[in-house]
Amino acid sequence: RIRPTKRDDAKKRLSYTFDELALIRSKCLEINDDIRHLILIEMYTGARIGEIVGLRKQDCVFVQKVPCLQITAYDKRTLKTSNSNIVIPLIPEAQEVVLRAIRQSETEALFPRYNNLVDKPRADSASTYASKWLKDLTLSDKTTHTFRHTMRDLFRNANITKDLQDEIHGGAKQNIADTYGEGSSVKRKLAALRKAWNPFFKFIGQPITVNKSEDAFHKNQIGFDF
Repeated sequence: RIRPTKRDDAKKRLSYTFDELALIRSKCLEINDDIRHLILIEMYTGARIGEIVGLRKQDCVFVQKVPCLQITAYDKRTLKTSNSNIVIPLIPEAQEVVLRAIRQSETEALFPRYNNLVDKPRADSASTYASKWLKDLTLSDKTTHTFRHTMRDLFRNANITKDLQDEIHGGAKQNIADTYGEGSSVKRKLAALRKAWNPFFKFIGQPITVNKSEDAFHKNQIGFDF
């Protein structure tokens, strides 16, 4: 007996503008602590904050000679869906941020503030703090999850195919054919991410092609079983 109405109650999910992304980037690089590293990694990958909070140093890997983050379940760290088990290539600046996080962490967890590697990573705590900081900074109601919507818009505007977007984002398979094979190579994923982010880096006047961090990223892998 519920009567339908013409009023649309759904709230439109906005993305971050380039001005807002530039502000977030600038402030995060300036403060340069673990929470800001967490925010930047989420921003550049579009991964869920829970997926980033649960990362260990051993999840920072080289795949086909490309620096990547490996999102995987372990112990009490679970993933939202089976499709969330993914490998995300890192664009140059994201590599730099991951290196900073590796250097600052004194444990095997990338973000020990929220992950003691014994209990379930405290993604809710990280999301609450980071989202409040983002809202105060941008004077909006946009949160950490807004990065996922932003990443999708970047992909669309760069004409990245839906299947490739889903492989990077961990989206649900659209049909049975999507489950065939091993999926796209990390180099193809990286090319898509670079193409998607290129307009933003042009906007802030920094070419995305500049990359001085891969050697440093590789050196930081010494002592880990990648």
